[in-house]
Amino acid sequence: MNRKYWPKWKDEINKELNSLTQRKVIGPVVHTTNKVWAVGHEWVFVRKRNEKNEVVRYKTILVAQGFTQRPEIDYDRSEES
Repeated sequence: MNRKYWPKWKDEINKELNSLTQRKVIGPVVHTTNKVWAVGHEWVFVRKRNEKNEVVRYKTILVAQGFTQRPEIDYDRSEES
């Protein structure tokens, strides 16, 4: 957060969160019991460059750590297509 380009990253984080909210991928925080494990997440930060290797865009992606999901508990295999 103390780095020179932090404001650009912060803007991109907000764009990603707004996009996920508009598409109803994420919603409000829901409090759960201690027996419920939330799926983890991680931010991916990418600098897009042009043919001259100049940074032309900062891009962020919020990815779910799907490997933490448990079959028949967190999802139903019969719903997969």
